Amino acid sequence: MLLYGCEMLQPGNAVAPPLVVITFDDAHRTVYERAWPVMRSFDSTWAATHFFTVQMIGSPDHTTLNQLREMEAAGWESGGHGISHTNLSALPLDEAVHQIDSSYAFLRNNGLSTHSFAYPYGNYRPELHAYVRQRFSNIRTSHDFHYGNGINRQELGYFAVRNFHTAEDIFARVEQARAGVESLVIIGFHAVISDTSPPIDMGYTREYVYRRFLAFMKKGRYRVLPVHRAMEELDCR
Repeated sequence: MLLYGCEMLQPGNAVAPPLVVITFDDAHRTVYERAWPVMRSFDSTWAATHFFTVQMIGSPDHTTLNQLREMEAAGWESGGHGISHTNLSALPLDEAVHQIDSSYAFLRNNGLSTHSFAYPYGNYRPELHAYVRQRFSNIRTSHDFHYGNGINRQELGYFAVRNFHTAEDIFARVEQARAGVESLVIIGFHAVISDTSPPIDMGYTREYVYRRFLAFMKKGRYRVLPVHRAMEELDCR
């Protein structure tokens, strides 16, 4: 049986444990300097999806184009996020479309992945969503969907890790997915800062929390895939 173009997994044939997708938003330099190498130190086969706006790349305290290419060469996926981190649902449709087209063009013209897009702030309206679907196969919102009854690859959600979340909070979301016989769980981070760094203005996770989460994943033998590879494995069309 198919639901939203993906296999509808029942308790008798569900993927156990669920596939885990890890995403990063907003191109903070620590995605390259800290999050990526720490993940590789736990398992070189793991890879994440990194959503970023065009204006962030190469700006102070953000990743560079060459760093994005290096991560992609190692298996990570780049994803669109607009030109600027603007609520697209608040823009006139032509301006919102320009944001989508420019994001797609930046990825394509620089040899990066063009499979996936994440709405800034998770907001969209139907006429814009129809347009994004013409450009990207996988679309992420900000809702924390549970995937026990099928997956809509063009309306994905995630558990957004905030500054106040502990490692146990993240463990609990993954264990909830496993107990609910879900085929997929998506966990999203922004910056990963050192344990002694002062707080920063954007969303962040301390490195010790991130490391504990990855250790939990390794112990539980979870597989960590970028969005587009998870959709392929789950037979999403």
